[in-house]
Amino acid sequence: GGGEVRAGRAGPARRALERMSRIDPSSHLAHHQLGGLFRSLGERERALLEYGEANRLYAEMGKGREGVRVASGYTSERIQCLLELGEVVLSLGDPGSAARHARTAVDLDPADARSWAYLGLWKAEAGDLLGGVQDCERALALSPGLPEAHWHRARLAQRLGDLLFLSNPTGEAWKPGARLAFERAATECRWILLANPPNQTRAEILSRLAFAEIRLGQLEDSPARAAQPRRAVSNRAAV
Repeated sequence: GGGEVRAGRAGPARRALERMSRIDPSSHLAHHQLGGLFRSLGERERALLEYGEANRLYAEMGKGREGVRVASGYTSERIQCLLELGEVVLSLGDPGSAARHARTAVDLDPADARSWAYLGLWKAEAGDLLGGVQDCERALALSPGLPEAHWHRARLAQRLGDLLFLSNPTGEAWKPGARLAFERAATECRWILLANPPNQTRAEILSRLAFAEIRLGQLEDSPARAAQPRRAVSNRAAV
């Protein structure tokens, strides 16, 4: 089942995994892989059900079995399941639940940088931008070369800069903070580009880099900046 999923043969893989889950309903691996398959097919509701069942079975499997969990790779597998579940939940419009799944992953292994990076992003999606930035900083402290942490910090830095930029039409006090945020976003984007990301991701990174550089240019143009109309900005805007 898992090999066919990776090879892209969705039909046979789906039948094999569904057969496995019927033969052994307690197979966390079958439900986990089914969740991944349905997610890749865009069947988010089915993916949500399978990931949810896999997560429940992981939790049951881990009760009172600390030695077995470590030896079998339980923690890393369950963290991966939680993060994939969080992405599905987020796509269904529930960032708060996504953040809670990432929080569970962090609690399982506080040294797992990816969990902190996703907790930061999803916490910001749920409305806690500053808390999200702090979690991304924690991720980078644990793993300075983690691409997800750099990317998430770039997105949150850009959003923080925009909050300052769009909410303060006059005066100068806000400018250093906004400039720092856009400089951070631009720096992170350049760092990620050096890692040679996939084309689709590269296009988004280049777009965000260009936006940050435009904002930095506008920050140097105080008269034009002061003339812009004030716009309300929500701390819950998409990142």
